[in-house]
Amino acid sequence: MTHPANETRLAAAAMPLGLFVYTLLYGGMTVLAGVLAFKQVQLWPTELAVESGIFAFLLLVVISSTIAQLYGEKLANRIVWWGFVPLLVASLLMQLVLNLPPSVEMTEFRADDLAAFERVHATLWRVWMAGPAAYIVSLLLNVWIFSRLRGSAEGASTLSLMARGAIASALSQAIDSVIFITLAFYGQFEITNLLIGQVVAKVALSLVLVPFLITGGVAFQESPLEGKRSLDVNYLDADRTLIGLGATLELRDPPVLAYPLSLSFGYQYQMIDERDFELTSTDPMVPVNPYETVTTEGDVSVFSGSMTMKF
Repeated sequence: MTHPANETRLAAAAMPLGLFVYTLLYGGMTVLAGVLAFKQVQLWPTELAVESGIFAFLLLVVISSTIAQLYGEKLANRIVWWGFVPLLVASLLMQLVLNLPPSVEMTEFRADDLAAFERVHATLWRVWMAGPAAYIVSLLLNVWIFSRLRGSAEGASTLSLMARGAIASALSQAIDSVIFITLAFYGQFEITNLLIGQVVAKVALSLVLVPFLITGGVAFQESPLEGKRSLDVNYLDADRTLIGLGATLELRDPPVLAYPLSLSFGYQYQMIDERDFELTSTDPMVPVNPYETVTTEGDVSVFSGSMTMKF
């Protein structure tokens, strides 16, 4: 008979590596998004402004959609709700630090640093309050839209996955921007440009970045065909259709550097045709060879990037 405590330990030990990594990243991004949100940055080459927490929040969207794709909508929603825990702990720690007396050294010799710290974080309460409200609405909406677009189909192509991730992210993040900007900054300054910039930026980044990020996140899942048997079988050895694109950005006068900087990015999509493979084994416990025939097909996404600079 297995003791309940042992069952709990076994379940924890059996937690997939991908889910473990995504959970760690998710908790960190929930806290970081609120801290980064205090600074607004300009979207070059426009004059539209966005709060910097957008970058961490997009990762939250990607992680929640990836978990929904790999482990189900129910677990994704549970992760979203548990994201409140690091937010609450961070808020309580921030209040504790703000109310503790500063050191004599900092009061006498670093008074400007102390004043800046207190001015930023003491007024951050509206951001911390607005964050959870926008967070729970937009992330649950993202998971819901992403799962509904999947329908009842078990298998989905990479292009379908990319489209679902982009649509769910764009719609949910537009709602997030309206809620967050209004609650966090309304009355402190004119929020029209910031709100427009935030919505435009999140929708644009959702359409451009999220499809590739979620594809990479799902690809992190361990292959069900991975094992010690049939190591000589190459499951990618099949006819395929290739589509590729690339772009190069040249910065003729980059900051800090004295010479031009060139950034190149590439993406290749491979649609692998269906093929049968016979699996064999040298294990004497396997009585028949080949012991199984599997049919494979699928998609492969290849990302590349390079940076060229002169010294």
